[in-house]
Parts: sequence; C-alpha cells; structure tokens
Amino acid sequence: HETHRTRALATPRTTLLVLDAFPEVKLTADLSHWVIAAERAFDFPSDAVWWPPVLAAVANATVLTHSRVGSAEAIQVNDPSAPEHQDLIAIYESWWNIIWSRQHARGVPVLVEPEFGPAPYLPTAPHTDWPLADLAKAVEYMSTRQLRRIENGECRVW
Repeated sequence: HETHRTRALATPRTTLLVLDAFPEVKLTADLSHWVIAAERAFDFPSDAVWWPPVLAAVANATVLTHSRVGSAEAIQVNDPSAPEHQDLIAIYESWWNIIWSRQHARGVPVLVEPEFGPAPYLPTAPHTDWPLADLAKAVEYMSTRQLRRIENGECRVW
C-alpha cells in the first residue's frame, strides 16, 4: 500500500491508525504526497510532537521507498540536482535514513525507486506544456545519489 494523497493512506495520521489496527500492512513510502497535501515538510514546531512517531511507524512497515522529492507547492521538484532544492532533499534524506535504518534492523533489503513522473507530476511551461526539466536526468540523478549514499554509509543504514 502506497502512502498517497488520493488513497486510503492519504495522511500521516490516517496511516498511523491503519498501521495500529493492521500491523501486518506493508508500505511503499512516497512521502512527497504527504508533503504537498500538508503544504509543508513537517517542519512546524507542532510537528515535532507527532511526526517522529508517525515516521517511526512508517519506517517499521516500509518495504519500498519512492525517492521522489516534493515541496509544499508541487508533488515533485522539477530537477533534483538544482541547488535551490538541496535543503528540501536533505529533509527527505533524513526521513529516508530512518526508514532504511529500520529496514536494515529488520533484516529486509533496502529497496529504493527514484519515482519521478512525467507531466502532470513534472512541471511544464505554460502555453507549451514543455517539461521544465529532463525527466530521465532527474531519475538518473536521484538514483545515483541515493545509491551512492547507501554504498558510502552516508545514510547510516549499516
């Protein structure tokens, strides 16, 4: 089951209720859906109370991570290699570190899919519908970046 804004697991709190009721549920964690739905990266002071336990529960149930990065305004950034997105990527990577550490502790493989999608996920220019970035390059960049982080131990998985 994917954490997705148009599905049963549309919000962190609903997902926590589902995981509490059905601990056998396994997740594909695509946290970008929650960020756009909440219009923030769970960085309000009040989020410090509820977000860490929700993320821990999600981490315990995750079998696949979509390494898509979304913002409060868009389901995915146009080009994850752009410097203006690095602070946001660091937030996501801190979440993925927790998820992947839990996967490793449970003895399950760390599976990551750099799921960046075409329009309407990929922003386009007005009047032309031309993509604002190269989708293949975005996927390759995120794939290479996360693989490097795992191999170099940057994500503290092992």
